[in-house]
Amino acid sequence: MPKTILILAANPINTDRLRLDEEVRLIDEGLRRSKQRDNLTLQQRWAVRSIDIHRALLDYEPNIVHFAGHGTGEDGIVLQNDQGESHLASSEALADLFQLFSDVECVVLNACYSESQADAISKYINHVIGMSKNITDNAAMKFAMGFYDAIGAGKPAEFAYKLGCSAIGLAGIPENLTPILKSKDLSQQREPDHRTVRLKDNNELKIQVLREFTDLHGKFMSLRYQYNSFFIYWKNSSRSAELHPLNDEQKNTERWRYFQESCALLGEFHGMKPLLISAFPKAKQDIEFLYEKYQDWRRRTNGNRPILQYANGRNEEAYNEVQDAYIRTIKHMRRNIW
Repeated sequence: MPKTILILAANPINTDRLRLDEEVRLIDEGLRRSKQRDNLTLQQRWAVRSIDIHRALLDYEPNIVHFAGHGTGEDGIVLQNDQGESHLASSEALADLFQLFSDVECVVLNACYSESQADAISKYINHVIGMSKNITDNAAMKFAMGFYDAIGAGKPAEFAYKLGCSAIGLAGIPENLTPILKSKDLSQQREPDHRTVRLKDNNELKIQVLREFTDLHGKFMSLRYQYNSFFIYWKNSSRSAELHPLNDEQKNTERWRYFQESCALLGEFHGMKPLLISAFPKAKQDIEFLYEKYQDWRRRTNGNRPILQYANGRNEEAYNEVQDAYIRTIKHMRRNIW
């Protein structure tokens, strides 16, 4: 039966450059040489804006939709606006869209931290693939190549997903667990951290978790300091800013770098959170509080707002709340271990 595969690609001018053209070339080459090539049609849309998605879905009525680009976690995947800069498409908006196009068989979100969007879309689409954390260009291309080689051989989406993951592993890239398959009928959740089942009375393992948590919080605090310094530099008309002004492109590029960094750190903490709560259940409230604050920090880097500066008033109070929650969590961990 003939199938249409729709590629939607977006790499806004204020985001890091991705090798999307190479990814699509590999997909095209694989389909052209496949035994099902006469039954497969590949359509492409580049520099995708929000309006371009529903137009392409209406025009081509695809069986498989493949998004290639950036993701930001819970805030959404990155499309473009009319100026070519980043525009976020939220999980809710994407789910509402695909509810109208529920005859699509499979959606592939080949973008960092796109698991949240895959979760939302899988309410209406049989098979949706997202990425649980950051994925490198090489891993994304290997996954796409393996996935569409299987599709070109007439294999179902579940098999294609597994072959895509296998292709990453066979290439020696340690990211084969990053792609996550979701199903409308039976949601396949990520396997819990294998250390969770061994935590009870294992102080050595708890010490390792404590160190990882301390290191991650330190990275968040360093990001906060660096971003606020950058924010003050280009927002205020200081002498240094007048001598070394940043143009809009430099500002957007730098802000995007901090935003991507905050997304990566938040992804790490999201994966660590169940383990922390399992190991130290009495610290759950503070752990959840810190997670909410880290999410807010990420939103602020995307919204040109400072992160809890040492100013008088509410900002200082909020900063102290974060530090107090961190200190309470560390104290509880130490009491639990020693």
